[in-house]
Parts: sequence; C-alpha cells; structure tokens
Amino acid sequence: MERQRGNGIGEDGERIAGNISMVRKTRGIDLRYLSAATREAGRYMSPSALSKLENLDRKIDVDDLFVLADALAVSVDALLGLSDHEVAVRVPLAKR
Repeated sequence: MERQRGNGIGEDGERIAGNISMVRKTRGIDLRYLSAATREAGRYMSPSALSKLENLDRKIDVDDLFVLADALAVSVDALLGLSDHEVAVRVPLAKR
C-alpha cells in the first residue's frame, strides 16, 4: 500500500486546476509560455510544476493562485470558479 503524505487534493483544488487548464487552453497558451509569464509576474513556476498542478499531482497554494491569475490576466475569482471567465478577463494575454 502506497503511503499518502498529507491531505489529498480536494474538490476545490480540482476545480481550480481545471479552471487554470481551461483558461490556458482556451487562449492557446502552452506550459512553457505560461511558465515564462509566471516568471514575469514575480513567482516562477516551471512547466513541470504547472503540468503537475493541472494533472492534480501538485496542490496549488495561495501565492501560486495569485501569480497564475496575473499571468493569465484573469481574476482570482475566475480561477476559484466564483465568476464567469469571460467577464473576469482583465487583459488578453498576447504571445511574445
């Protein structure tokens, strides 16, 4: 039997990860680009860390949530599922 450390990812964590993935994919952004955007937003997250987050292999913490909202140009509420993504979009993310 595999030992689980700490608490698993709950329903809220699953919803947030799904929202991050949905926003990223809807905008046609790959993990490497989002990773670079997190660096510019002030908290680097590697493509591997982002993939683990989206695949529920890594929990998201509050700092991650804020930097990802900034990097994706949506509100934290949108990632939490508290508002409509289309309404919450602040500025379209332009590929560089």
